[in-house]
Amino acid sequence: MRHFAVIGSGPAGFYTVEALAKAYGDTARIDLIDRLPVPYGLIRFGVAPDHQSIKAVSRRYDKVAEEDAVRFVGNVAVGRDVTIAQLRTLYDAVILATGAPSDRGLGIPGEELTGVIGSAAFVGWYNGHPDFADLAPPLDGDSAAIIGNGNVALDVARILSKTRAEFAGSDIVDHALDALADAIVASRSEVDPKVRDAIVHGFPATDELSPGAKLGAFVVGKSALPALGQEGQLLAAWSAARVITRTDRRKEKMRREMWSKVELG
Repeated sequence: MRHFAVIGSGPAGFYTVEALAKAYGDTARIDLIDRLPVPYGLIRFGVAPDHQSIKAVSRRYDKVAEEDAVRFVGNVAVGRDVTIAQLRTLYDAVILATGAPSDRGLGIPGEELTGVIGSAAFVGWYNGHPDFADLAPPLDGDSAAIIGNGNVALDVARILSKTRAEFAGSDIVDHALDALADAIVASRSEVDPKVRDAIVHGFPATDELSPGAKLGAFVVGKSALPALGQEGQLLAAWSAARVITRTDRRKEKMRREMWSKVELG
């Protein structure tokens, strides 16, 4: 009988457990260890609360966790409650599948100022992560600047732009919902309806955008957006959503053909 310890119960942890269970079947016992009392990691605390279709992947993880060979051990912090050295004496293999638990500082002037918040903390706050429950972000200003144009940046822009009614069907936690509902960030009434619609309800398909589209700046706030003009606002929203994410099918095919000829050692 082989015994495995997988540290971290987010997607990486569950897919590792799934692979081990398939590979070893009844000849293995697998412990999935997490410092939090509940599993799912990024899916529970990182995916936006209004993206329920993405969170539905947890049903697959449920099936993995229900296998006889698998056991979830929550509320155990490696390094605090048990060491890697101790685990190595108890298991045939110890797999580290932890994510990034906190924001990495940029090392730039001003990042320590009040109101400057990393995405891990802010996303954790509105998703109910216990580490960030007391964050209390300052949402009483009239604008917010978001540095970055990836999926998390867009999630934050969308969350800041939504009204209470538009969170219906989400699993956003009450303390965040109340704070966001009372906030005036994003100046909802002064943002052009088309722009706000794009932010809140989704952006055009990537193939509708020019492959050369570039993002200069996208600021959600009453002083910035109206000055762009209606077309400029919408273009800024689209550009922020899709910079360098458009797939060039021809180049993708060439990349696949190239890699298919490479012998991996």
